[in-house]
Parts: sequence; structure tokens; C-alpha cells
Amino acid sequence: MKKTKFVLAVLLAVVTTLPVMAAGRQAQSGTGSGGAVKIEAFLEPWVNQTIEGSDPYRDYINQLTGADWTITITSDFTAELTTRAVAGNLPDLIQLPDTRRLDSMYNEGILLADWTPYKASLPNAIKAMGDSAITRFTTNGKLICISTEPGDQLWAWNIRKDWLAKLGLKMPTTPDEFFNVLKAFTENDPDGNGKKDTYGLTAAGDGKNINELSNLGLMYGPTSWYVSNNNVSHPIIDGNYRKTLDFIRRVHSAGYIDPDWYTISWGDRVPGLLNNGIYGVAWYPPEALLQEGGRYRRDQAGTDWWDVMPTPKGGPDGGKLIALPIYGAINTVSATTGRDQAKMAAITKLLNEAVPLNEAYYAIRYGVGIDKFTMEMIEGRAYVDMGAGPISQGARMGEAPGQSQALWNWGKIICTYSLTGNGLVGQEPTIDSQNRQGIKLSNIVMAQPRIGNDHLLLNLNSDYSTATETLVNEFTIQYILGQTSDYDGFVRQWLASGGQALLDEATQQLKGYGRIR
Repeated sequence: MKKTKFVLAVLLAVVTTLPVMAAGRQAQSGTGSGGAVKIEAFLEPWVNQTIEGSDPYRDYINQLTGADWTITITSDFTAELTTRAVAGNLPDLIQLPDTRRLDSMYNEGILLADWTPYKASLPNAIKAMGDSAITRFTTNGKLICISTEPGDQLWAWNIRKDWLAKLGLKMPTTPDEFFNVLKAFTENDPDGNGKKDTYGLTAAGDGKNINELSNLGLMYGPTSWYVSNNNVSHPIIDGNYRKTLDFIRRVHSAGYIDPDWYTISWGDRVPGLLNNGIYGVAWYPPEALLQEGGRYRRDQAGTDWWDVMPTPKGGPDGGKLIALPIYGAINTVSATTGRDQAKMAAITKLLNEAVPLNEAYYAIRYGVGIDKFTMEMIEGRAYVDMGAGPISQGARMGEAPGQSQALWNWGKIICTYSLTGNGLVGQEPTIDSQNRQGIKLSNIVMAQPRIGNDHLLLNLNSDYSTATETLVNEFTIQYILGQTSDYDGFVRQWLASGGQALLDEATQQLKGYGRIR
């Protein structure tokens, strides 16, 4: 195993800084102390918390870029961004949560029209974007944003391999075999405590939708828009969505899933999943499942619980995982900022330096050096030892006195969940068995076949998308609960309420991308 250990040297200049603004406050324009240009970053943070007092992450970015940065933390990102757009007072660097909002604001002419002239200042960032993202974000020959390296946490089906072994079961490969495993996990006391307190399957719908259960559709084929035989289709149209609902309905009616699956929130589901271990199959990134379980229990007892379950195959195009993203976080600037060369120099400096495999990325994203955390690279992955800094042993980062909460704000600007960007976190100087197992499972996930990415190129009408999504969510839970069986009537209603318009629009857009001849 090739290992290169290093500690990033972080040069924090002693500068006079302004306190980070409170929620919803706007940065002032002009120059900051010492004549440094002032830049405001605006995004939805991981934690909606204003940093009081010193902010070593801000100091680091100021030193890196030669500017005076502030960050806006707001409880309502959409409302404030809209208000400021109307007032003609947009922030400088804006991270948008989705392509729909990017395209809408760009078409209004309030964002930088073209990043192409800045490519020479962004060689690392442009390389990290990749060709697919550049294609998606090129409009009429103009590059409309800079996105971080494509990637996501490696979501997959995870199964309790210890339960399989105890009950003498094999890894399921078909929907029927999968159903029988869920039955055994629920009825045959796999944890051996003599109680009927386990469930085959888990989900966290939060009273809104079926959430991760939608990925059961991968057993039968693509779960969104796709091209087949030179035509655009959708699982609602091709009937695979009905197969998915029939499977979930069968599991629900048999009691092989936690009965609170539709109403329970993600957070409320944590004890049963990570601590008590009462669920047999979960849709989750395996690395996160192991890391979060270890942090929650304060041990590594669950390291040998889980294995990756290849998606059971229920059709010729099924048995796959979701497509990998073609872009990461979406960053851009206001049109006004785009005309300020001093600001653009500082912004491009940050975006170009803070990319995976560069020291600035791991400093801002994980606090390596800033919070005195250390890091080693193992097989191309970053392992961050958070036990080396002011954080207490066993505490989750950002939850202990002495560790800067600022990581949760500034780190999101440049974050990517690509394999090189998504670090492994531990509390020991060298990588532990839990993280080694996480790497092993991630490699298994990466080797799984995946559906196509046609749908990731689309930017469909928001009104039709919202209307059909509402209809789908309402029908879905009614069907699963046995309150209706009229799937054909649902399809007709879906087409009439916007599905047909979306089909036509998807066809036109995918022709433009050359996916349809």
C-alpha cells in the first residue's frame, strides 16, 4: 500500500478582519482593511450558524487570495437571493443548489455571462469540472458557471452480511430472492436476542415521499428520463414504476419494513440504523454508514456488519445503480462582480487552488492544518486524523468546544464528493479497520454497473415538474397503502398534468445534446 504522509503548513497572516455577518446580513462593497478587495460568498451552508469571534478558515482564504472575504448565512436562501436579485444587490460568489435556478438567473442576465475568458486563470478548476459538466454548462458557446469536480457519496444497497451468515442465506440476485431475505430478516430473529424487533428494510420518508425506496426501481431499469431505441422514455410510461410500487406494496403489507418508514425523519431513524442495528437492508453510502455508525456508538463494533448488495435484477435493463453525477457544486458570480477584475482575480484564485489533491482543498474542506488536523493519502484517498487537533476523542467534528465551526460554512464552497475530494475521517494517527473496510466497500460500489446519465443533462420546465412531482407523490403512497390500484388512470393524469409536455421537452433537449438522432 502506497502511503504519503504530510501535514499541510497553513500560513495564517495576522490581519484585521470583520466579524462574519449574522444571518441574512449583507456584506458591504468596496475594499476592506489594508485596501484588500471585499468579497461576499453566499450559499446554503451545512449548518446555519454564524461564527462568532475569530474565524481561522476565513483568515486562511484571505491569505490565499489577498482579499477580504465574508460569508452570508441565511435561514431562507431562496427568499433572500430573490429579494437581493430584485434589489439589484446580488452577492459576489454565489453557490446555487440546482441547475434550474442557475439557468433561470442566467437567462435573466444577472449573472456573469461567460466564464470562458477566465479559463486561463482556472486550469485546475476546468480540469476538475470534466467534459460532461462543461457540455452541460455551455450555452450558445458560453460557459455559464464553474462547478466542482463531479462526484457524490457512493450510494448503494447495503445488507447485513452477519445476518445472512447466521440465517444461512445467500446474497439475493432477483426481486423474489430479495423479498425472501427481507422476510427472513424480519421473522427469523437474525440478531439472536429472542425478540421480534428487526425489520428487513428501512426508509425515512419524513411524511413527504418514499425517499430512498424509489431506488428499488433500479431493479427494473432507469428511474428517470432515458433514451431507448432513439426515443425518450420514463419508468412511469414504460411500466417499471408500477413494478417498483408493486414490490414496495408487497413488502409493506407483509410488514417487512419498519411500519414508520413513511413518517420517520432521517435523523429519527439514526438510532435504529446506526446504534441498535435493527434493519437488515439500507440505501446508504457504505463509507458513511461505517463512519457514522462508529461515531454514533463510539466504537467500531459495526465494521463487520455490512456488505454491498448488488441491485437485484428484475428486468433486462435492471440490476444497476444510479448514474454518477456529471457535475459538483455550482458556483458563479453576479454580473456586477464579473465586471470587477480585482474581485474576479481573488475568486478565480480560490476556485482554482481549492481543488482535490491540492493542499488548499483539504485545508478548507477538512481543516487540515487550520485546526491542526493531519492527513495521509492512501491509494488516492485522503485520510484525515481529527484526533490530532483540538477536537476531543470520539466527538463528531463541529460538535466539540475548541474546534472551529467555520469548517461547515467555508468548506461547502469548494466541496466535492468525488473519491479524491471525499475524505475519510478518523480519530487515530493512521487509518483504522473501519475506514479500510469503507474503502473496500466503495471499490465494490464503483465496480457496479450504472444506468445512463441522459436525465442529468436535462433542464425541464419547473411548473410542469412541480405539478407532476406532486401528483406522483400523492398517488405513490396511496398505491402502496392499497388505497388505489388504478395505475393506468394515474398515467393518463400524469401525462395530462405535464408529463407529456416534459416528454416533448426532454426529447427536444436530448436531440440538442446528440443523444437522439
